[in-house]
Amino acid sequence: MKFYAVIDTNVLVSAAMKPESVPGQVLELVLDGVIVPVLNRTILEEYCDVLLRPKFGFPEQIVKDILGEIDGRGIHVDAEHIDVASFPT
Repeated sequence: MKFYAVIDTNVLVSAAMKPESVPGQVLELVLDGVIVPVLNRTILEEYCDVLLRPKFGFPEQIVKDILGEIDGRGIHVDAEHIDVASFPT
């Protein structure tokens, strides 16, 4: 069985900081193909921007390797911008 999910950026940060944590297990399930990430270019750019922040100190090559794996295992979707302010309240 496969599960499809948008992986929150904070989950990736936590997974990289503590691989043995629940977020680390989520990343492991992504890498094992159990969870299929749903993403687009904007999401990948956010992952990269956040993971490469100096305060985290993650090596650039490791970030690129992880994101390459996520990118290669994911389903890419084009999403239109939704202006939630225009929805009736």
